[in-house]
Amino acid sequence: LLSSYKDAFEDFKEKSKKHRHYKPILIANVNNCWNFRDYLEKNMAEKDDSKASILSTLSDIENTVFEVLLQQLFAQLKPIYKKFTENKWDSSNEIMNEIIKTTSKHISDFRTLKDPSYHAIVEKIHARLVKEYIVRLLKRKVSLKTAAQQQNLAQSISKNAADLEAFCTSHGSQATWLNSALPKLAEIIRLQDLGAIKIEVATLAKVYPDIRKRHLEAFLHIKANLSRSELKSILGYLADSTASTPPRAPLFSSINVS
Repeated sequence: LLSSYKDAFEDFKEKSKKHRHYKPILIANVNNCWNFRDYLEKNMAEKDDSKASILSTLSDIENTVFEVLLQQLFAQLKPIYKKFTENKWDSSNEIMNEIIKTTSKHISDFRTLKDPSYHAIVEKIHARLVKEYIVRLLKRKVSLKTAAQQQNLAQSISKNAADLEAFCTSHGSQATWLNSALPKLAEIIRLQDLGAIKIEVATLAKVYPDIRKRHLEAFLHIKANLSRSELKSILGYLADSTASTPPRAPLFSSINVS
């Protein structure tokens, strides 16, 4: 039965994109999955071999819907995020406001999702917003030679991070693990003492153990006043301090460095 339902859903998803109620129907399917899961959890024995398979299928349907629902938002956000590097972080507050405004319009469409599903999709959005910001920081488009310039950029990033966190939290995101990523990166930019930078890098790696040398090296391009030996020393410190345990959720590992 569930297999037939999934097939019918896939058919609708692909062939009915112009349906006037396309998005509400997708959301209704997610809510159906949640109702079904709730029923299973209450009425199906843990030892039942088919339970895990059914729950997995429900998760597949939900994740597929989330992906479809978020495609348009993420496509709209891409060119806005590019403005950070194009403008070298001038007017960064205005850019962040545009990101928040664009995202807010889409989130309102998801309010009819049941709470667990709503929180799940908002957390996916939260993760994407943070990730896309980090992507811009790793583009090697900004290189600042003075401490004052780096201080100004760090302040801009900190302000953007605070606005982003406040927005996501106010819309129900419980992904608190994301909240320290941008402030920690801002602090690395702000700091000038080599020892202090290393400590902050170690802290960052402890919280986000999927960060790798390639990410940090691209990021440190911003700090143009670091000598080669200092850069090598910092990168070596990351290798020594990066935990081998996988993160609870990927952040840096999903970012490709060009």
